[in-house]
Amino acid sequence: PEFATPETSTVFDAKLAAWCLNPDSHDTATLTSVEDLYVSGPNTAPLSACIVEQFKNDLRRCEQIAVVLNEQLSSTDLFEPYCSVELPTSILLSVMEVRGVEFRADNLSSERQALVETLASIEKRSIELAGESFNVASPEQCGTILFERLELPGGKKTAGGGRFSSGEEELRRLSTLHPLPMLLLDHRRLSKLLSMLDSLAAHAAGPDGQGQMLNPIWLQLGTGTGRLSCSEPNLQNLHKAPVIVSDHLQLSTRQGIQPRLAGWSIVSLDFCQLELRVLAHLCQDSHLISLLGFDDAFLHIAGKFFGRSPQQVTPKQRATAKTCSYAVIYGSGIQLIAKQLDISINEASQAKQKFESTFPGIGAWKASSLVDARLHGCVRTLCGRLRRIDKINSRDVRERAEAERKAINACVQGSAADLTKLSMIGVDKMISEVVESRPKLILQVHDELVYEVKNDQIAKFAAHAAKIMCHCYQELSVPLQVS
Repeated sequence: PEFATPETSTVFDAKLAAWCLNPDSHDTATLTSVEDLYVSGPNTAPLSACIVEQFKNDLRRCEQIAVVLNEQLSSTDLFEPYCSVELPTSILLSVMEVRGVEFRADNLSSERQALVETLASIEKRSIELAGESFNVASPEQCGTILFERLELPGGKKTAGGGRFSSGEEELRRLSTLHPLPMLLLDHRRLSKLLSMLDSLAAHAAGPDGQGQMLNPIWLQLGTGTGRLSCSEPNLQNLHKAPVIVSDHLQLSTRQGIQPRLAGWSIVSLDFCQLELRVLAHLCQDSHLISLLGFDDAFLHIAGKFFGRSPQQVTPKQRATAKTCSYAVIYGSGIQLIAKQLDISINEASQAKQKFESTFPGIGAWKASSLVDARLHGCVRTLCGRLRRIDKINSRDVRERAEAERKAINACVQGSAADLTKLSMIGVDKMISEVVESRPKLILQVHDELVYEVKNDQIAKFAAHAAKIMCHCYQELSVPLQVS
């Protein structure tokens, strides 16, 4: 079905405007809280939904809120990103919610059964290794088995001395000493996957018990960076790449998604290393920019990092370069790098330092960005969206470090979110002008857009859409790639 959408010039979204002014605020969940924050202070009379005698008063209050928020958007240079990026995105998301996604759980029934059997096999093997029966899904019982029954070293009890810790970091540490911890990690990973599949099946249970339309809630105001999120259910968990269940089984969670009409297909358009390309544009490091023209950018980044030709780069070296790249983007600390690469803290520190010396423009940009953040108390994305960095000048070392991580992450990930939204808007406009059958946007998974497209229009649509995505931001000095 087609849905009529209003022109953005006829709409004002107070909650969206308040979020643009402060995306980390928790005081803009309702229209009344927006009014309290920006207009009149606490008001005892909540906004009425449809009560006739209060309708005129509510309209006057809404008008007052709109006037104040418009003034603040203009005074903070946020009116343009609000009008050009966020409001059109909001309208697209509302159409996506109503349109929904066709999901058939029966397409995953055999994979689900194999997953259940794999979990049962892991449980049986875990009990054999432990030498006694225990609940593999219980962190408390796992800790008791590992540190009391098996007497593995280094057991630490949780706050209050209640039970032994058996978190991921602890299990990874112990995995070099005994095979059981790795089995427990696999069990937890696959249990989450099974829970996700069952949640999707429950949401999609139709009259035939097999499948129907999923109508998730798309959350535009849920993150400080501007990334879109999804709930009830979270369809962004349906990753494009298959999930490895065992040596003999991979599970593609997207098999359940189906086009709702015969003769149509699901088409995915995915940015390649979008955040890395945004980082290269922001830092203008000539070495990094030159390596982004290759198909496998991380392979060539690793070659530069380790002083080897791309053909000589090992998978571990490529993983190290990729982890260090994203450590910059997300502001990850040395501890997280060490954990992800399974290396020592000292090795992780050396890897990070070497990466920054290999690409010196990154460090110079970070330093300059943090100076601006300390001076202005905020950072901005490529499209001008603002994120306040309240504790950037804190005397508390931990608070200041977290604020610095937040500032860098907001610049890179927030700008990537801008480009994805611009792509959604641009492709939607192209669809109305170029493609006769009107492809339907059904999913947005961070850097990826997923559409339903009529089979005889796929080539035409994909070519036009990829071109729009690659040129969604004309001022970008690094070429974007879409697969």
